Amino acid sequence: AEENRPNTPNNEENDLTTKRREKLKAMLEEESKNYEKSRNEEFESNKRLTNDNNLIKD
Repeated sequence: AEENRPNTPNNEENDLTTKRREKLKAMLEEESKNYEKSRNEEFESNKRLTNDNNLIKD
């Protein structure tokens, strides 16, 4: 019964933990997007370099 009471220290701790998890999850998702974007840009850059090198060879 005690754990069901609102605003107990345990509930506050759980809320804080949940907020931290959500913040961390959001940060990781953002980093993942940035990583994907970076990888795609690197891929495009390498593709352009390969095309340029092929033009030079021909």
